[in-house]
Amino acid sequence: MNNMHKGEECHLVLEGKIMAEQGEDSFIVEAGDSFSWNASVPHFAKNVTDEKAVVLISVYSDTELNDVL
Repeated sequence: MNNMHKGEECHLVLEGKIMAEQGEDSFIVEAGDSFSWNASVPHFAKNVTDEKAVVLISVYSDTELNDVL
């Protein structure tokens, strides 16, 4: 399921491994990796293993994010 909203997102993978996809690009990131993207482009991230994945996500927008949370 794709997500899309105004602002920027920064992600830090604390545990596990996830697949992140934005637009036509996808990539695998593991514990210790970080990435950011323009949140107005359709995106999603999902756990790609049976192990627990923990990701810290910071969202910045100059508008209210009532439609995100």
